[in-house]
Amino acid sequence: MVEESLKVGRRCCQWDGEDGELDCAHKAPSWITRDNKFLLRGYRKTGRPMLEVLGTAFSLHNETFNIWSHAIPSAWFLAQTLRVVSDDQIGFMQKIPAMVSGAGGYLFGVSAFAHLVCAHGERTNAVCFACDKASIPIFLWSCSMGSSMLYLREERFKSFSLLRKFAVVLNTASCVCASYTIGMSSLGWEMNNEVKVKILASQVVGGLLPAILEMVKTTDPPVRNLILRYAILSCGWASVGAAFFVAFFPEKYFPGILDKLVYSHGAMHICVALSVLNAFRGYTKVFRRVYPRP
Repeated sequence: MVEESLKVGRRCCQWDGEDGELDCAHKAPSWITRDNKFLLRGYRKTGRPMLEVLGTAFSLHNETFNIWSHAIPSAWFLAQTLRVVSDDQIGFMQKIPAMVSGAGGYLFGVSAFAHLVCAHGERTNAVCFACDKASIPIFLWSCSMGSSMLYLREERFKSFSLLRKFAVVLNTASCVCASYTIGMSSLGWEMNNEVKVKILASQVVGGLLPAILEMVKTTDPPVRNLILRYAILSCGWASVGAAFFVAFFPEKYFPGILDKLVYSHGAMHICVALSVLNAFRGYTKVFRRVYPRP
């Protein structure tokens, strides 16, 4: 398969050679091609002024779909955050899901910007994608905070206020450590991939465990059903996105054909956006059920 991809790649050089704005993988610098050896066409020329790079958001290349598949969700989630926060008809606890939509909007916004300016230069590429990866723990932190605030309620724990403060400190410390280590590893700090997976997995557990405890402890069947449904949907879409990303589908099996349209990274973007959407909807419905309007 790799040999066939290289053969197609040589032909891609001829195809893209007619377009002075784009390069094929054999002409683009290694720092922009090393993450996906199956992506053969549509690389923007590097080293151009930042304003020119920003203008490529509206042209067709192999990052176009990656940019807009997160820029649009970012705008939508940030708008939802403002809508929830500014709603005077709901109480403070019903606004907790805004943390999830806000963190999701931030995550997608950083990702869209990183994909837009990554062709500016090697240092810009490294820094922006380090910030992109470091924003993942921030979203997981918002889920952990939402689940903790849901489970640690007054009717369940006498010292609920103290427990919530402890949860805030613990989740925030975990988020800061995860963001720092994952971000720095992207800038050259040596770290085994297994360690990064364990760090993110611990955050995922921190978000799921209180939700599972709530599902077990609750006496309200609709709450249990909502948690189960949206946890499955959110984790399911995230898993599908990870599968696209790891399998390099479809570019591994159709080399050079879909590079300028959508490939594994763009498909992963869509799945992650659907995962965050279901997480936000789930938290919103559960909090409104547990904490009625004042």
